[in-house]
Amino acid sequence: MSAEIRSLFETCFERKGCRNVAGPMGGEALQFHNPAGEFASDYIKTDAVLPAEDFTVRVWMRTYACGCNGVCISEAALPGKEGVIDPAKRTPLQAKHGGAVLTNHPCRVFSTGLSLQVNQPQSYFTVNFKTDAMQEPIQLRGMRQCCDDVWHLIAVSVARKGDLCVYCDGKLLRSADISAYAGQSLGAQKIVLGADTQGLYGLGKVDLAELSLLEGAVTAEDAAREYEDAAVRALAYEIRSRNLEKTPVFEGEAAEKLLEKVRETEEKLSLGHAPGALLTALQAAYEEMLLHTVKPDAKLLVVADTHCAEAGNHRTEAFRNALCWANELGMDGMLHGGDYSQYGRECDFEGFWNVMRENFKGKPFFLTVGNHETLHNDAQTLARRQCDWLREFGMVGEDHKTMYYDGEVNGYHVLTLAQYYDYEVTGYKLMWQFAGKIGREQLDWIREKLNAYCGQGKPVFLVIHNSHGPLLEKQTEGGCMSHSKILHGEELYELMRQYKDVVLCTGHVHHGLGELAGLFPIDGYHVLDIPGFKNSTYGYGYDESKPDAEVRHCGYFAYLFGRTVLLRAADFANRRWLPVYDQLVTLP
Repeated sequence: MSAEIRSLFETCFERKGCRNVAGPMGGEALQFHNPAGEFASDYIKTDAVLPAEDFTVRVWMRTYACGCNGVCISEAALPGKEGVIDPAKRTPLQAKHGGAVLTNHPCRVFSTGLSLQVNQPQSYFTVNFKTDAMQEPIQLRGMRQCCDDVWHLIAVSVARKGDLCVYCDGKLLRSADISAYAGQSLGAQKIVLGADTQGLYGLGKVDLAELSLLEGAVTAEDAAREYEDAAVRALAYEIRSRNLEKTPVFEGEAAEKLLEKVRETEEKLSLGHAPGALLTALQAAYEEMLLHTVKPDAKLLVVADTHCAEAGNHRTEAFRNALCWANELGMDGMLHGGDYSQYGRECDFEGFWNVMRENFKGKPFFLTVGNHETLHNDAQTLARRQCDWLREFGMVGEDHKTMYYDGEVNGYHVLTLAQYYDYEVTGYKLMWQFAGKIGREQLDWIREKLNAYCGQGKPVFLVIHNSHGPLLEKQTEGGCMSHSKILHGEELYELMRQYKDVVLCTGHVHHGLGELAGLFPIDGYHVLDIPGFKNSTYGYGYDESKPDAEVRHCGYFAYLFGRTVLLRAADFANRRWLPVYDQLVTLP
């Protein structure tokens, strides 16, 4: 293992801003949160320079808002994608969520030096390497796995007569042969953290911990071993910090058993036991324990934007996995936030409804329509077809003619909102215009239902496709499209302010798990922003055909205990729990 030269947090000769926050193992981390397009307000200037010989930069990093806040597009769609990406060409909105983690040069693509950056669009976590004799840099980019609102241990290894390698959580993500540039200078400027050497390209909201410069390059075995050891400690800290034994929805005996497992694991780690095996065993115990809840009043599968199509579509198969898993866990029903079809074609509808017929017959579900359902059907045709499908599953009566309807699951009432005004087939240029309209007739219906269902000591769920306007404005710092929001939503919001036990459930913007998706308090009521199947946890638009994309189509299993809601995050594409994204909220 490489010998540490120094912790870069301890080499500062100038620190500006930077907030102290908890690190991945409970120690101290620093949060950088710089405004886009301005001189950095948070940075550290160090007295360290890059070694002339082999070295490694190691850091724990956690991005927020999936690193891109939903404004990225696929790297595959970038013209000339094989060339270098210049961070100076980011838009102000994209720049809000990126910037320099570490650099010893101005963050212009052709500057000599080494930089670690979070760049949007297209490039996510990026490493630039350029010696003084190179015409253009070597750029390793597209490392989305580093930008999903979770702590990751990153090691950038520089073997001057070998390879430039980037490891994330002990796994090699990218590498390049740099042996032809051995002996060439990377520049003598001091290292800066959180911005470039000119104070520009400030790092957006990102936490960094244990940022160190190490002597020598690390091997793949070194990187894996170091991560496994640290990951055991980080998982132990996460389990303790959740205070599961004090939470009334989990069985106390099971929680105490898990804490004993944590103590036993830490003791074995200190005695030199193999950390990989300890990590696997502790993860399994953790996930098993989280299934030991007291008996909930209701259990719901919560998904949105599944974009189902013909058989073989990634998202269709992930949705099938979700339904099968829901059946195994005994879910009582489902909330679906719309865009259930890929493009509203016949094959897309059949892809969705066939999976439903095979896996969810006999259980209540509350399915709104989204903008993608409008693409090949006018308003009257879509309403007729939607009602036919709902009748087939027993969700509405024979005389039901509107796309909005209500029902209940174990005493929890759900209103499904979806009223379109008359329109012709919208086409792709206008496909967002209708999914979030709330008309007078529907507002009167909502008011009538809320009068009947609210005030019973449990939430009432409203499901609609388009996003809650004020929340989306806050999430995107004013950078959202107007037609992403519920249209004419103010009267709806006023209703919800009067009925505090309402939870509005929305989809559409494909927010990834983390800071953006989940339950948010709004003026006494709550909004549940459901993560989209398409690209969740890594932000919007990555190319899921890539072998290293680690496709994740995510959603929630919701456990309801009176007014308390436990959201358990799940990756349906890979059938695994993601407990770091779980939420436990007691509603007003």
